[in-house]
Amino acid sequence: MADVLEGLRRIIREELRGTPMQDELLSPAEAAVVAGYSVSSIQGWLREGKLTRYGTPRRTRVSRRELLALLTKQPEAPLSDADIDAKAQRLLRRKAC
Repeated sequence: MADVLEGLRRIIREELRGTPMQDELLSPAEAAVVAGYSVSSIQGWLREGKLTRYGTPRRTRVSRRELLALLTKQPEAPLSDADIDAKAQRLLRRKAC
């Protein structure tokens, strides 16, 4: 369990720092996994204009950078270790359900 928590902390830190992976285009299913939401939520955000649709109608893609910006709402101050721990714990609880 401690290894999983540490892995989540590392991923969260990398995502918040703006690693090159963030420019990647994701399918709605991949975006749902990254976000921890359903595919229908991703599709709703596309319809509402919260996310930009890339690709063709049959091959919709979502920007990882836009998705993460929507999820984090770009915090003004960097997250503390306590905030990162809390976020990792919430993700673990969500995945366990």
